[in-house]
Amino acid sequence: MKLIEPALKIQTVLDAVCTYYNIDEKTLLSKTRKKEIIEKRQQFHYFAYKFTDATQDKVGKYKSEFDHATVIHSIRTVENLRFTEKLYNATLTAIEQKLMLQNYLASNSSTTMTGEFAKFTNDLDVVYTIVN
Repeated sequence: MKLIEPALKIQTVLDAVCTYYNIDEKTLLSKTRKKEIIEKRQQFHYFAYKFTDATQDKVGKYKSEFDHATVIHSIRTVENLRFTEKLYNATLTAIEQKLMLQNYLASNSSTTMTGEFAKFTNDLDVVYTIVN
């Protein structure tokens, strides 16, 4: 089940996760096994699958060489952590809200909302900084 309609593009989700964590695409999509990168990559897989019309295989292959099983594992891991870790859930919720607002603005083409969107995303980044 997809969370929003119309679906976002994978690149939009990738940009949102990279921006939120201040990490470049190459690092996020690398095969590194560093925990702090793995967690962010798993979140990208989770959001890309939930917010786009892409299959698990397509999400894994997007600018990288992960297979569908890796994406399935990412989704399960994120969902499990979401329900057991409050801070983790708050982080996911902040990213989700950015993606949902971005989708809303794109689908409504409202130029009057762009200033509010900038303020909203800035507020979310401030919350993230305070929490971390």
